[in-house]
Amino acid sequence: MADCKQTVQEFIQSTFNPVVAVLCSADAETLCRKNNLSFIELVQPFCRLTSEVHIRDPSNLSHAIHNLKVVLRDFTSSLPPQPLLARKMLNEMVGSCQPILGDTTAVMTGEYNLHITTATPWLEVYREAFLQFLPPADHEFTRNYLACIFVVSTNQADPLDMFRKLNQQQQHQTSQKVPKWFCPNIFKYYVLLHDITDGEESIAEAVYQSMKSTYGAHACHLLQINSCDPKTSQYTPDNMPDPWSQFINKKLNFLESLAEEELSTEMTAQGLQGSLPGEGQTDFPSSVMEASLSPDQPDGVLVSEAGFVESAAEAVEGMEPVLPSVASVEETVDHPLSPDFEELLQDLQEKQTSIPNNTVSEHPLTNNLEESIRSAKLHSNAEKAKQVPHGMCLTLSDHDRLRIFIHEFCVRGLLPYVEKQIRTLNDQLMSRKGIHRSLFSATKKWFGGNKPTGQSHNLQNLNIVYSHESPELQVRRLADLCFMFQMYELAYQSYHTVKRDFNNDRAWPYYAGALEMAALSIFMQGQNAQRPYPYHYMETAVSTYMNAAKMPQFAARTTLLSTEILKHYSMYGDAAMHFIKMTNEDSDMRSALLLEQAAYCFIRMQKPMVRKYAFHMILAGHRFSKAGQRKHALRCYCHALQVYRGRHWSLAEDHINFTIGRQSFNLKQMENAANAFKHLLTNESLQTETQQAAFVREFLFVYKQLLAQPDQEGSSMLAQLPLPLIDSSTIMTLVGSHPVDAPAGWTAATSVKFATHSVDMPIWEKLEDMVTNHLNPIDNTASLGHAFKSSMQCFSNKTSNVHYPLAVVGESIALSLELCNPLCIDLVMTNVSLIWRFIPVACGHDNVKQAETLSNEAGTSMECEACITTEIIQEYVVNGLKRNIMNLKLIPHQTGELHLVGLSYNLGMQVVHPSSDTKSNYPSSISVRGQQNLEVQGQRLNSTKIERAGRMYATDRRLDPVVVPSMPLLQVYFENISSVMLCGEVRQMNIELRNTGQSALKDVFLVSSHPEFYSFCASDVRNGASEKANDNVYAALSTDARDDFIVVKTYDWSAVCKVPLSADGIVPGATVRLPVWIRGPQASGVHAIHMLFYYQPHEPTSKLRHRVLKHKILLTTISSFSAQAIAFRRYSDWQEGLIVNLEAENVNQLQDSSITEISIAQVSCASKEWCLYPSNDTDLCGIKLNAREKVCLCCEAVKTAIQSDSTYFTNVFYSKERIDSALSPSFDLYNHFLHECNELSTSTHCIAVADHTANDKAKALSTAVQVGLTLIIFWKAFVVDDQGVSRTVVGQHHIAVDTVNIIYAAVPVSVPPAKPSLTFIKEFEEEEVTCERAPLVPVIMLQQLATYCIRHPALVHHDFHYNRLCVVRATVILHNCCDACLTVYISTAYSPHKSTAESLPMSSGQALQHIENMALDEFSWCGPSLMSLRLAARETAEVQMRACIVHPGVFNLSGFTVTASPESILSSVKLRSGRTTSSGREENVCPKNPIMQLAIPPSILIVQNTL
Repeated sequence: MADCKQTVQEFIQSTFNPVVAVLCSADAETLCRKNNLSFIELVQPFCRLTSEVHIRDPSNLSHAIHNLKVVLRDFTSSLPPQPLLARKMLNEMVGSCQPILGDTTAVMTGEYNLHITTATPWLEVYREAFLQFLPPADHEFTRNYLACIFVVSTNQADPLDMFRKLNQQQQHQTSQKVPKWFCPNIFKYYVLLHDITDGEESIAEAVYQSMKSTYGAHACHLLQINSCDPKTSQYTPDNMPDPWSQFINKKLNFLESLAEEELSTEMTAQGLQGSLPGEGQTDFPSSVMEASLSPDQPDGVLVSEAGFVESAAEAVEGMEPVLPSVASVEETVDHPLSPDFEELLQDLQEKQTSIPNNTVSEHPLTNNLEESIRSAKLHSNAEKAKQVPHGMCLTLSDHDRLRIFIHEFCVRGLLPYVEKQIRTLNDQLMSRKGIHRSLFSATKKWFGGNKPTGQSHNLQNLNIVYSHESPELQVRRLADLCFMFQMYELAYQSYHTVKRDFNNDRAWPYYAGALEMAALSIFMQGQNAQRPYPYHYMETAVSTYMNAAKMPQFAARTTLLSTEILKHYSMYGDAAMHFIKMTNEDSDMRSALLLEQAAYCFIRMQKPMVRKYAFHMILAGHRFSKAGQRKHALRCYCHALQVYRGRHWSLAEDHINFTIGRQSFNLKQMENAANAFKHLLTNESLQTETQQAAFVREFLFVYKQLLAQPDQEGSSMLAQLPLPLIDSSTIMTLVGSHPVDAPAGWTAATSVKFATHSVDMPIWEKLEDMVTNHLNPIDNTASLGHAFKSSMQCFSNKTSNVHYPLAVVGESIALSLELCNPLCIDLVMTNVSLIWRFIPVACGHDNVKQAETLSNEAGTSMECEACITTEIIQEYVVNGLKRNIMNLKLIPHQTGELHLVGLSYNLGMQVVHPSSDTKSNYPSSISVRGQQNLEVQGQRLNSTKIERAGRMYATDRRLDPVVVPSMPLLQVYFENISSVMLCGEVRQMNIELRNTGQSALKDVFLVSSHPEFYSFCASDVRNGASEKANDNVYAALSTDARDDFIVVKTYDWSAVCKVPLSADGIVPGATVRLPVWIRGPQASGVHAIHMLFYYQPHEPTSKLRHRVLKHKILLTTISSFSAQAIAFRRYSDWQEGLIVNLEAENVNQLQDSSITEISIAQVSCASKEWCLYPSNDTDLCGIKLNAREKVCLCCEAVKTAIQSDSTYFTNVFYSKERIDSALSPSFDLYNHFLHECNELSTSTHCIAVADHTANDKAKALSTAVQVGLTLIIFWKAFVVDDQGVSRTVVGQHHIAVDTVNIIYAAVPVSVPPAKPSLTFIKEFEEEEVTCERAPLVPVIMLQQLATYCIRHPALVHHDFHYNRLCVVRATVILHNCCDACLTVYISTAYSPHKSTAESLPMSSGQALQHIENMALDEFSWCGPSLMSLRLAARETAEVQMRACIVHPGVFNLSGFTVTASPESILSSVKLRSGRTTSSGREENVCPKNPIMQLAIPPSILIVQNTL
């Protein structure tokens, strides 16, 4: 992660290499130019020694020098570049060095997974150039020239004279401040350059001998080159190595980029006064403009945006103004990079705006800059320069000669000279050491006081100037020599000695330099160091350079060196702090590089600090942007985005994405810019509405520029738009449903809608299944081919979408989706339409593709429009922070396979006027065309273990409808249907069926969740007669009908009703109108009535055999009439009969005057065994009930003599209107009610016989209490509506009486099933052993197996004076009520009234309790106390009994007990006793004794004494 190619030791060593000046004659340079190289370029690849050399210290100890390298520099161009040019060169070097694609490493820390660049070559380039451009300083000698090489060729007429002239030139320059020399008597080395192919070797040898005699053999060298003549030899670059390419190409690349930047600088200067181009332009300015679209300016014009804008002047470093003329500058600051020159430079920059252009151009510094740029442009033809080879005249032998030349220079010349200088300096210092210490110690003792050795608080620079021969500089010169030639211990001792003197003298540059080099000396000793590395030395050096010495360049150098050492010791936190401290406003480029390195230090810590890494990456990117380094700025922001993305740092993430978009746009990376701006819009933004509008404008503008690119113009695919968001879970497809407008007074069937498609889905599936099961016996079951599958019309995420939706040719396919706008501003979508792909398939040839795939992705065509008609929404506004539902439609005109791909539209925004803050009715002029794909996911599978373990989803085909041939399409209309009815109210209305499809339909079936709600009166129930009334709701009874009863054949009821149509059905476009009767439910409240119309075409297809139409009615019923009935057995004689008591009530409240009066018109009885007769003559004026009034009616039921499966209808009339209850609609409504009673329990006292009907013997016993009659009450009500209009409504109620002695109500009451209680296994097993598989029989049923009554005279006169004993004869009539044989026992031992009263209903029990409480006289029965007799099924018998009375009084002769025992049945049944066990379960016992029958009412006998 951000590692350098060099180690720390190599970096420090290369920073402080010995510098040697080269002074070359013109003929020597001409000789080197044969190889397209200068002399310095010629020897540059060989300046590092490959072998180890040695040097001796003053103690005559040998020290090894590894990888010694000398730096050769041209004497004539030794001046560093001007500050502006140097800064620009650094800028270009960093900009030309970019990371290698894929050169990243993954860092996983916590929940972060980051990809970080492995190397930062731009830092190494900057660091190398920065240290190279750093000028020599007075406080150090490491950058001073240590020696000088004079080069003269043998082509010179007098080489020795030329050496003399060059020597004089060097001596003349020594007196000046620049260049700086290490000492006055530098080492001079003389090189005679000889061209082997062009010169004579003898002459060269003679000159060389003269040189050695003049300058010495150690200071002379004969260098022979150009052994090969390119004109005569065949030179190929592949045959010879090219060691100069790594140096020459780097220079050429820099010069090329510099020339290009100069050309773009002029464009930048012009671009700063303008703005970005408009929509039709493709040229972009070179400057970094942070801007956004303004609503007040034309499209494409960018203006500054607060919060995200950096000025162009700050964004482009390198655009510093040129310097004006200066009258005089002090000699102490004559170099432009000296510390004091920085302040002057800032002052001059502030005044540059007031200086004319011609004045600026005349300044010598400006001319020097222009000449440098002009020379760079002349050598910037990179393609031409790279193609020219280097070293064409050199052979491998010449390479060896160059290598030997450098080696000889170092070993024979430079190193002995350095040894001598070190020894000389050391001796001079040792001789002066005693005098120096004594003199200065006495002075400091008397005048200086005891000052601390550290840096003083007073950091004022005293401008102390040491002489060249001062002891302090001599020590520093010795230390620098030792350091450059790797004698680090001696160097440290010297630095450590001299730093205290510099500190005492407050010579802060010298002091900081000594601290810096002392710390480096200890570090370079490595493991041989005798003391630890002094970290504080570097910190003090940096602060001294910055604060006291005012030399930020050297502070930056110290920071670069110290941070590498800290990173070497894994002290990344301290290194990061050093980097951060060096950031300032002086140089944006340097601050950006240091902040980036600080970020890498934070990520490389033992516990990575990820957020600090990201934060400093953002700071580095910002400074890179100000320095004009767009690519590096973009890279830093992209690295930081990895940390902030998806971490709920929305504002920081917005800033990063915005900057990435801007930088990408300026770099013409339109796709990356669009993606960055897209992220600003998709997330939940916390920005203000104004800022969000700016984001949208930026995105639209960049997106439009992206679409305008040449590579995008020819693309047929629309680009993806980020807004608005489409919630894929809400996508729904609706096929085969047309919303229609009903005529006035009519209500159309609701069909299927998006909002209510899944509310009652189980109910619709059940109703459709009922129709399918009903038609299976009629149609051929094999023709169906598969199991039942409901006809789905709406497909959503709540439905099973494994099957393809079936659409019909010519019918619409609707798509509903939810659009979410996460922004605060309104979005405008125009020209919205669905994108589809269609594969035509011929009718009757399934899965056979006939033509190529058609699609409207690239736009609509005539062929596409002929195939599918697509609806286009002209404008649709999605409000801010809202979720809107959009419905789109298309109509297919051909069979085939359709695939809904996406949504295409133009995206824009509403213009907000800043003055009025009002939104315009028209969208912004900036809009882009794009699309969004529609993607759905099926339901998650969870049936198998593999599906539960993994995330597996079912196939979802809701967006892939299959278009089938034309089918009939049914529309149903209801006339004057009301949403409010009275309970039991019956109305007649018309229903209209219309076929709007393209083919005829055959049959229509209707099924409803409430089958009792409607009737078509199509049942032919009585001898083919079906008489209906046109004006009245009910059919009137014919005059020739019998008065006693009407026999009706058995009618097979079915919940599926076939709508009466003609044999031809309904042809396309035809309409059929039918009457229908509806009845309000008997229970009050709101009822959801579901009606399913199931219809079939004449020619069904293989994929679609039938269709359905759904209609839902919400009906509110109001309580109007209530009734309840109970049936008792008659005890008057031996004939079997019932007394039916009917209680009716007008339940309307007194304060509610809507229902003024209810009258009972007729009570009918429908039964297979009973006929109903009035108990007395009835008044035909009607029974009228006002609010809260009740009436009790009593009727007699007599069993019919003929037993058959037919139903007997008997009527009891209470008005002159005679209703035929055996005809529709009353008969149909009765059948619906009867079917409902068979499925649901309609009474709270209903006996559950499901347990004992399975056994025939138990079923025979149940007939004892069964009644099986239904009362039909016809009533009429007078209603006044809200407008005061009165009307008469009629209705009917049904009461099913199943069992005697139980009250039944007209309103059904559902009894919730009892929760199963805890059972004990042991108790259950014992019970199973006692009565295994015995059906449960209620005790109350066994108590009514037989009925009896007693006949006796009511009044007896007896003379007790004549005869003390009065014997009264009584006859007991017994009747077997069940279909099994009984053994009946009569016991006169005790009275059963007390125990029987508990088991009878409330009214009977109260009567018996009253009789029990009466003071009756006692008597005795004559004869046996227990009598028995056998009764066959339904048999009646008489038993004679005698009562003995001894005194007159009132006697109850019913005081005996009757028990019954079914023959061979009691042993096979269990009794449901009603008691519970300890475990909470009902106790069931097996009967062992005869069951006591219900007691008859008291029979009173009055005996009077005859006087």
